Amino acid sequence: MTFAQALSLAAGFLAVAAAACWPKLPGRLSYLLAGAGICWLVYSGITALQAILGTKLPHEDAVGIVVVATLLAAGIFWHIHRATGAPEAALAARPLVAEVNAAKTSPREPTLLTLFMTDSAADGSAGNLSVQANGYVNLTMADDSKLRVFYTMLDDPAKKARFINCYVPESAHTYDACEYIATGYRQIVDQGADPASAASASPAFAGRVFIYHETELTRRELGKLGELYAANKLKPEFRGARYAETQRQGARRSKSPSAGEFVIKDGLIMRAPTRAA
Repeated sequence: MTFAQALSLAAGFLAVAAAACWPKLPGRLSYLLAGAGICWLVYSGITALQAILGTKLPHEDAVGIVVVATLLAAGIFWHIHRATGAPEAALAARPLVAEVNAAKTSPREPTLLTLFMTDSAADGSAGNLSVQANGYVNLTMADDSKLRVFYTMLDDPAKKARFINCYVPESAHTYDACEYIATGYRQIVDQGADPASAASASPAFAGRVFIYHETELTRRELGKLGELYAANKLKPEFRGARYAETQRQGARRSKSPSAGEFVIKDGLIMRAPTRAA
């Protein structure tokens, strides 16, 4: 094997391993490089084999082998993309809450959804925070199932910082939704930007993301998500069933009045109807 042939094989292997060598490489580009790398490896392998054996395959046979390899590579990477690809998202800047009953509700222990809505109240009563953007993102998963993730972007004047709350309803795709948020947060940040105000007057996004998730995440999933968020310079806090129970216990001890309960109806977050005490 000549030096040029060895170099050619090495280039093919490098193209196939592009995604592992450069984790931040866009998915489609890494698939394209990997596919091209496989085809190049096949072609280089044929050339090297001919040199070693001292024979030469007919041109039509060599082209046929490369074409078959191309089709196989395309099929393999398409299935990988379908199985592990990031969910497609459609972001909607719409009112997060639909008021269905303005009357006060009787005290109830807060659900995770209620905590998402009241930990940082939209009226600024908790920590003098103000809402800059809210709405939801419609995700389409690899199995074509749908999931709606709700979000709120808030400003903290005291810290001159901006952060994001997200709520993921119960779903078998909770991990996928959290994985999407690690990069999809940019759409939320862009939506909350005020082009009319001076850049110095707008609090900077602090990288804090609070994710309320009804379906529990495993320790392994939390570890993988932690690495992913850190790679995107984010500081996440995942709030699940344990967080909700801790908050309920605190509410029982303090006997603080209920802020009202929230539910999801017709795809929107709504205040729960009044219930007699």
